[in-house]
Amino acid sequence: MLNLVMNARDASANGGTISIDVVQKELLARTDVVISVTDRGEGMSEATRARAFEPRFTTKQGGRGTGYGLAMVHQFMRTSGGTAEIHSQFGSGTSVALRFPAASVAR
Repeated sequence: MLNLVMNARDASANGGTISIDVVQKELLARTDVVISVTDRGEGMSEATRARAFEPRFTTKQGGRGTGYGLAMVHQFMRTSGGTAEIHSQFGSGTSVALRFPAASVAR
């Protein structure tokens, strides 16, 4: 979460709102919890969005990003049985949605 919020802050260099939303989604036979971090920053082109989870890929200025943050988020979600998705429109901002399978609670 910290990585996503810091990326949103960096993408919103001229200020703006960063929001964190949590929702529960029912999908056929399972329930997911989706946590989204959204900014109203620069947004990404389709080419950038397609590469955003690649290790060592960064859009930040020299010395500001390693390119490992989103790659680690993506790998963590895969290892956890979930997914990470980026929705972005150039000039309008970006939303990264982390979809976790909800755990059932035995009673």
